[in-house]
Amino acid sequence: LLFHLSDNNTIKTYSTIVSIKELLPNSFIQIHKSFVINMENIKRYKKHEVTLKDNIKLRISRNFADEVQNKIIDYLKDSDLNV
Repeated sequence: LLFHLSDNNTIKTYSTIVSIKELLPNSFIQIHKSFVINMENIKRYKKHEVTLKDNIKLRISRNFADEVQNKIIDYLKDSDLNV
C-alpha cells in the first residue's frame, strides 16, 4: 500500500487495505478497491467521482457508490458544516 500524505510525502507498507481500514477513523472511506480517502479532503463529490482539495480526481467504483454516498451524507450531517 502507498499512503499519499497531505504534506506530499508517501509511505509504503505491506499491509492490506482491510487491515489498515480497521485502524483509520470514521472520516476515511473506501471508494474503490484501490483507494481509501479521507472525507475531510473532498472538495467535490459526484456519484462516481470525487475531487480532492488538491484537484486530484478519483473514480468511485460502482461497487462502492451507494455506500460512499451514504457515508458522505452522514459525515456532513455530523460535521459542523451548514448544508
